[in-house]
Amino acid sequence: MAETPNDTFETGDTGRRGGGDAQRERGRRGRGDAAVWLNELDEILDDESQTDIAALKQRLREQLNVARGALGDAVDTATGAASGYMRRAIDCADVYVETRPWHAITCAAGVGFLLGMLCHRR
Repeated sequence: MAETPNDTFETGDTGRRGGGDAQRERGRRGRGDAAVWLNELDEILDDESQTDIAALKQRLREQLNVARGALGDAVDTATGAASGYMRRAIDCADVYVETRPWHAITCAAGVGFLLGMLCHRR
């Protein structure tokens, strides 16, 4: 059965079924990739047989390109996750306002009153 925003609102279900585990795994993998990258850079710097600066620059540039790619993937993943959470929050707010309009009106009036009081102070 398809889950509607109202079902999510009424049951308090946030829709995070197993998503947290996948995100934690990606985070661990990202830290592991960073550790591997840092270890490789450390090896490059400790390698005294490398006397050719051009070869050293090339290896560092390759590692930097790999790191940039990994960072771009991480940003894309975080943007997608944030977008999904924002969409669910908006859907939940819509359902709340539709099911409890007087609560929403009272909350809006209260917030307006408090902002008016704060702005009116000198």
